[in-house]
Amino acid sequence: MRGSREGLKGARGHADIQGMQRFGVLATAGAAVTIGLAPVVPLVMAHDRDAFDVPTIHFYAVSATALMCAALAVVLGVVGIRRHDRRSAAIGAGFTVMAALLAVHGLTTPGFLVEAEYTSAVGVSGALAVPLGGGVILAALLSRPRDRTHLRDLVLLQIGVLVATVGFGSIALLDPDVIPSIPVALRPLVWWIVGVNALIYGALALRALRTFQLTRRVGDLAVVAGLVWLAVAVGTYLLSPVWSVGFWAGHVLELGAFLVISAALASDLARATPSRALHSDIDVQSVVTEEEALLGAWVARLLARLADKDTSTREHTRRVAQLAVAVGQHMGLRGSRLRGLAVAALLHDVGKLQVPDEILTKAAPLTPAEFAVIKRHPSDGATLLGHIGGFASEIPLVRGHHERLDGSGYPDGLRGDELTLEVRILGACDVYDALTSERVYRRPYTQPQALTILDQARGSAFDSDVLDALSAVVGAAPSIHLQEAA
Repeated sequence: MRGSREGLKGARGHADIQGMQRFGVLATAGAAVTIGLAPVVPLVMAHDRDAFDVPTIHFYAVSATALMCAALAVVLGVVGIRRHDRRSAAIGAGFTVMAALLAVHGLTTPGFLVEAEYTSAVGVSGALAVPLGGGVILAALLSRPRDRTHLRDLVLLQIGVLVATVGFGSIALLDPDVIPSIPVALRPLVWWIVGVNALIYGALALRALRTFQLTRRVGDLAVVAGLVWLAVAVGTYLLSPVWSVGFWAGHVLELGAFLVISAALASDLARATPSRALHSDIDVQSVVTEEEALLGAWVARLLARLADKDTSTREHTRRVAQLAVAVGQHMGLRGSRLRGLAVAALLHDVGKLQVPDEILTKAAPLTPAEFAVIKRHPSDGATLLGHIGGFASEIPLVRGHHERLDGSGYPDGLRGDELTLEVRILGACDVYDALTSERVYRRPYTQPQALTILDQARGSAFDSDVLDALSAVVGAAPSIHLQEAA
């Protein structure tokens, strides 16, 4: 009867935690939408009111700010590529398209560089700048590069974007009649542009919102707000009369979104250490100790936040990475497989960002409900890396580092051949380091004692060859008689 009551209590506790998390997700989504739409609603309500008919302001203000933003976007993309940060590089490329086309939009204001009363270039560039930029960002983030570290595809994308936008701008200024017009008076076409833009940035905002739910970082919430602004900016601009409040509001929202999102990305890049290219002949052990250079600016910030949340967890991931790489080398892993193991080991506990502090740092054994929360960190970590992008080969290792050969692990209960060699290595090294590390409620086990505990599950939970390699790497053997550490 007592066991039944305890089980019921644990189930209720787990249900309470799940309910709180569902409430937290809804509250987060509500806050993000509110923050994003707060400056938009009053502008939309007054969108058709006259503002000021001053083409001079449109020419100089839009052109100057857009050219400045285009230069900053190029810098953002180049720095993102050099830091191996796919997220920053992708947004930099997309913002280059957006800002460059908006610069063309400003420069082709009738009566200045272009003498005609109206040219199609000013309408086409203004209508398509934001949707095309968003399309570039979405395509780059959803692509699956063959080599995460080199980002060659984004280098080519950045070059292509620059060439295309400079070419379009040159044609727009030198021979504007070549560019076909977009009949903005034709509402079905305008609504198509507005709808596609809203879908693109809605998808990006949803992706960013899910990421914020995992990271709880203000910078990621700012990205959500900026993407919401871009989702509505084109509609505000195209569906409002020229020189009206809505016309100018669309331009302001575009600039505000650019500045907010770029500031969040620049903050990440500024706090990251310089990175270097990774080749197959590098010393991966040294790479493990330079994880910020290996992983990119944004991931480095997440790991720093994990260190602030729980120092022991961050130190644990470093040790596991060093040990897993050594075991992998001993078992013959080379090149990209060994680098992937190093990266996955460094990131395997990033899902603990979702675990409440009172559970993660609890100085006593966990209750069943608390352990159920802890058991979600492999899947949470895999989800987070999926949102970041560029970690396709590492995600299965992060998700599977608590799986066991006999199917007793979590979160998917994989067994046997479903566990790759890298997953088996990471799982054994993770447990070994946990056993040999000091805990508040116990002293660390010695190396022979820890190996003995693992050896008791040889062939059932843990791979025999992996355990042999682990023993060889740490230079110890299982003890014949295990004495529990005091």
